Amino acid sequence: MRLAKMNGIAMSFSKLKLTGVRMGKEGDTGLIFCRINKDQLLRSAYDSDRRHNFLNTGNSKMTNRFLVPLMLAALFAATGLIPANSVVAQSNLADEDRATVLFDLRLGKMRDGEFMQSMESEIEELQGGMVEETGFDPNNVVRIFGAASLPDNMEEFGGAEPPKSFQFFVRMEMVDASSAEEFMASLGDAEEVEMGGTTYKSPEDGLLFHLAEESTVEIGTEKFLSQATRRLFTEGLGEAFKKTPDFGIRIVADLDAESDMIAEVMAMAKADAPPMMAPMLDMVDNAKDLSISIDFDADNMISIAATGNNESDADELRGGLDGLLGMAKMFGSDTSGIPDPEVAKMAKEVVESLKATRDGLNVRIDIPRPSNFDAGIKSVVQMIPQMLMGGF
Repeated sequence: MRLAKMNGIAMSFSKLKLTGVRMGKEGDTGLIFCRINKDQLLRSAYDSDRRHNFLNTGNSKMTNRFLVPLMLAALFAATGLIPANSVVAQSNLADEDRATVLFDLRLGKMRDGEFMQSMESEIEELQGGMVEETGFDPNNVVRIFGAASLPDNMEEFGGAEPPKSFQFFVRMEMVDASSAEEFMASLGDAEEVEMGGTTYKSPEDGLLFHLAEESTVEIGTEKFLSQATRRLFTEGLGEAFKKTPDFGIRIVADLDAESDMIAEVMAMAKADAPPMMAPMLDMVDNAKDLSISIDFDADNMISIAATGNNESDADELRGGLDGLLGMAKMFGSDTSGIPDPEVAKMAKEVVESLKATRDGLNVRIDIPRPSNFDAGIKSVVQMIPQMLMGGF
């Protein structure tokens, strides 16, 4: 599986007996694998244009302090990491155990953007309650990257314990070392677990935390964290991730690798859906991957993309999506029920822009940034407290 070209060279530091390689072209995020004394693996990522060191959930008993970032990661269940066919440590995971979903939340990139800067006061107001309630401040996080393998079947979701076939890892880069240390300290006197020469904290059975780098906390399950590399993705997942734009939020899924689970979900959906919806649900069979990318400063702020299994499937997928979007335009063009004029204008522009396009096997829906996006979002934020109270 080759997901990125290698243009780096091996480097050596005799005192540490450290060797490594860098993958990726200039401007991309590459991966550095370093082996120290042949039995420890130092993993970091190199982002040549943003200088971010970065790579790649638990039950109700976990404290709010670390539940919030895990929920964020699960919600967007995507570092610009493209693992390469490294000559260093290889994972011994079987293909069926590899990650089929990855998510990349570049919070620092979004905070530095024009839109978030213009919304600074509104965001601070919204975040204030979270910080007070949980003790977790999102402003201390630069990036959250993770990957997961989904449970084998829907039955595993119904148990009291987390599904055993569900595996994941999350790497959370903090703004500085003290923020990472404070996060780890919030775990208190959690049980310590030794694995592969590394000490992990385990506040819940099967969930491990450790300080992977000076300002980076790594969280995950034993099967993934015990691997000498984070090169744990299916080939299809890596290929799909390579095609995503350089956006602040990216979520990618390898549908081919989860075909059994998806078939089970679709069968359940068809059982409850009107007969006319069946052909629309069948569109999922035409795609082998799916990605969603979001960046509020981009001209096309939301990009939804899928890859068809072949030319015919891609054409059917585009046609089916256009049909669905046509229905959305029909029912969503009337914004008279939206009381705020800025929100109504924003919604109308979004609905009218909906269209599926195709380029070879690639099918995508690009949603452009509405002309009044800043004003519309500020109105939405102001409406949130009233909406939470049960009305406008």
